[in-house]
Amino acid sequence: MSFKFCPECGAEAVSDNRFCASCGASLDAPTPDAVAAPASGAFRVGGFVVLALLLVAGGGFWGWERSRAEERALKPGERRTESGAVVPVQAPAPQTFELPPDIREFIGKQAAEAEKTPDDTEAWERLAGVYYRASRLDPTYVAKAGAAYQHLLDRNEKNLTGLRGLGNLAYDQGARDTSVDYYEKFLLIEPENAAVRTDLGT
Repeated sequence: MSFKFCPECGAEAVSDNRFCASCGASLDAPTPDAVAAPASGAFRVGGFVVLALLLVAGGGFWGWERSRAEERALKPGERRTESGAVVPVQAPAPQTFELPPDIREFIGKQAAEAEKTPDDTEAWERLAGVYYRASRLDPTYVAKAGAAYQHLLDRNEKNLTGLRGLGNLAYDQGARDTSVDYYEKFLLIEPENAAVRTDLGT
């Protein structure tokens, strides 16, 4: 005959008995260890789930960081497509604007008058200024403005309108070094000119 203990009062009981003779509690109730075991197993399963979630989240974060690093590695003027290929950024096409007919007619008359008197500095300075302002709207006038400013310098290499005008044209076309050369030549003649000093500093 074997014995066991009541889980409620701790009294010794015969193992074949279903109820405790001392307190009447059921002797078939699971032991505390048996009750605790599922909780321990549930904790282990829950721990594995949490660990798996952390690994997945960590992998996603690592992938995001890698993507960010690749983006930072792009050179200026490049972009990455959805497939990951690196391609140059397409610059927008420059907008062109054709001047109205009456404005073009006015400019034509100015040019005709200046061409009649190639040594008339004031006429060529006016024409060069008109061409330059027109070139800001219509790029077809850029070459004409440059030719008019150069005409002034051909007659007088120290002509300030010609020097600054060619400097401005070069700057507008992105030829920074060329524009600096013209501005510096201007300032050798008129060093206190605030407008050109500002042009040189921009």
